Amino acid sequence: MANPDDIARAKQGKEVWNKWAEEELGKPAKKRASVDFSKTTISDIDFSGFIFPGYANFDDAPFIGEANFKGAIFAMQAHFLGASFYGEADF
Repeated sequence: MANPDDIARAKQGKEVWNKWAEEELGKPAKKRASVDFSKTTISDIDFSGFIFPGYANFDDAPFIGEANFKGAIFAMQAHFLGASFYGEADF
């Protein structure tokens, strides 16, 4: 299930998210925070330019409207198993 802290941070925008992500990137890979958006409807977050420092989980997440990940950086694995896209998806 999605992490409410990840959702709240993402809704604050790219600058807030990437500031947090840059701090995480300074850690060894095994100690970086993973993010979890699984099983959560995503309709109002633009992920373009976001840096994902650890594992990113979007499994079973329905994306309503545009799913924008243009220019996003995934430093480790990203999973979208069972994710549904009900609009354009831009990677």
